[in-house]
Amino acid sequence: MQMAPQMAQFESKFQDKVNIIDIDLDKKDSPDYKKYEDVLRRSNSIPFTVWMDKSGKILAEEAGGMSAEQLETKTKSFLP
Repeated sequence: MQMAPQMAQFESKFQDKVNIIDIDLDKKDSPDYKKYEDVLRRSNSIPFTVWMDKSGKILAEEAGGMSAEQLETKTKSFLP
């Protein structure tokens, strides 16, 4: 599943509530990969999506592709 369209749709709706980190595991030189390398070691799946609050606390993570609706449902499950 191509995640870019789903992530763009999802991020436009939830960007003020959570930070969504979507990193290509094949791009180990990217700044985001280096910043979150410890988190990325938790899965060998591509894609691997991690939700964090504004302070960087991990709220949820998901291995594999997700639709925009699945991303929304997952996020709503841990938001107040």
